[in-house]
Amino acid sequence: MFTLFITMIRVNDSTVELNMENGKPKLYWYEDRCIRCGLCVGVCPFDALTLEAGMIKIDHEKCTLCGLCVKGCPVLALEIKKELEKIAEERGVKLEV
Repeated sequence: MFTLFITMIRVNDSTVELNMENGKPKLYWYEDRCIRCGLCVGVCPFDALTLEAGMIKIDHEKCTLCGLCVKGCPVLALEIKKELEKIAEERGVKLEV
């Protein structure tokens, strides 16, 4: 059996370093989808979300990735995904393993 460790990948014309942080899931807020209803803030049992001046702020130290805010959002403005997946999405690249 072989174990392969990939430390860098090329996404379009730039290189992304793979590390412990960008391989972990994280909560992301999509401003363009959000209707600022505040339902996500209300369902978070850890007070990890706040609505300030029309922007959802995420306290990643408090967030446990329980997913209640994602389920509570009526417009899918929150997603849990790995940072690497988010980088690829922003650059229009499909990641395949």
